[in-house]
Amino acid sequence: MRRSGPAAATLCSWFARPIDDERRVAHGTIAAMKTLITGASGQLGQALFRLLPDAIGVSLPELDITQPGAIDGVVAKHKPDVIIHTAAMTDVDGAARNPDLAYQANGLGTQAVALAAARHGAAVVYISTN
Repeated sequence: MRRSGPAAATLCSWFARPIDDERRVAHGTIAAMKTLITGASGQLGQALFRLLPDAIGVSLPELDITQPGAIDGVVAKHKPDVIIHTAAMTDVDGAARNPDLAYQANGLGTQAVALAAARHGAAVVYISTN
C-alpha cells in the first residue's frame, strides 16, 4: 500500500535530501511530524531519540511486537504520522535457539506494525539488518 498525503510527501522529501549532520535531521521536517519509535530502549532507538527528542518511544513491556493487538492499541493511542520501527529480536544466538520467537518478533511483529500503521494512516520507516 502506497502512502499518500501531506505526511507522506513530507517524509519522502525528507529522505530525498542530503543530510550533512545529525543535528539537521532533528531540525528537519520529520521532527515536526508526530513520530513513534518502536524498540526505543534499544541501541538504535536510543540513537533516534537523540535526534528526535519529541518522538514517542515504546518498548517492552508497553509494546510487545509479538502481540498484534498490543501494537494496534499503541498506534491507536498515540496516532503517529510516522512509525520508525526498530523493535526486533537482535540476539543472534537466541534467535538460533528459538527460531519461532525470532520469526514472531522479526517477521510477524514487523508485519503487525505495518498493518497497524496502514489502519491508522501512518507511514512506516523500517530499519533492519540481515
